[in-house]
Amino acid sequence: MLYSVTEPGPGRVSIMAKPRPGDWLADDLARLAGRGVDILVSLLTPAEVAETGLAGEPSLAAAAGLRFLHAPIPDRGVPGADFAATVLHELSSCHAAGGHVAVHCRFGIGRSAMVAAAILVRAGGSPGTVWADLAAARGVPVPDVDEQRRWVEKLVT
Repeated sequence: MLYSVTEPGPGRVSIMAKPRPGDWLADDLARLAGRGVDILVSLLTPAEVAETGLAGEPSLAAAAGLRFLHAPIPDRGVPGADFAATVLHELSSCHAAGGHVAVHCRFGIGRSAMVAAAILVRAGGSPGTVWADLAAARGVPVPDVDEQRRWVEKLVT
């Protein structure tokens, strides 16, 4: 399930829990493509990818017509120093061009909300409003770690 925010900016940003593995994975990815997702981002670490059975996600995403980006962030963690200059720049560019970026971690609450918030803050949103909008879309408070909230807020200082 996608939890989407469309303001600010011309594009759409969605957060989600990891797709289902096994026989459902190709179907889940095709559904994302059908909903207009341009880039699918996995924030799972390599160990989580193996543990959750999602090793085939990159190739199945490509087969579904999705651009796939793997940008691992440890659970309950924040990205490394180069993340904003590389990954976040690429995602923000897609969003600014009117694209749809979908971001997943394991449950779609912490890491994925943090990256989605960063895209929306870069698009001109205020951190408080962005967090409230993401929490309303997701139906639970996001993120679940204060350090993730501080990481996003540093983008505007």
